[in-house]
Amino acid sequence: MSLTQIEAIPSRSASIHMEALLHHVLVEVTRDDQPRNMEQCINLWVQSIEGTKKLQSQQRMNEALQIYAIMRAVWPGEKRIKDLRDYLLD
Repeated sequence: MSLTQIEAIPSRSASIHMEALLHHVLVEVTRDDQPRNMEQCINLWVQSIEGTKKLQSQQRMNEALQIYAIMRAVWPGEKRIKDLRDYLLD
């Protein structure tokens, strides 16, 4: 089952949905078979961080922080990635 299929399951829990979004970002940001889609990573990461805050899930927040660090390493000078830090400060 693909990450997109997991995200489409209507009965999934919110926590599983946030986990699937974060894993989708992780897969995209670490791919080496084609250029990484930064826009998709940003959009999915923002969705996941907003949902994680609503859930108040420390586990998902830790995962989001780790993925954010990876995105900063992959796109070190990218202002849009750096600006995502604001989502962590709210």
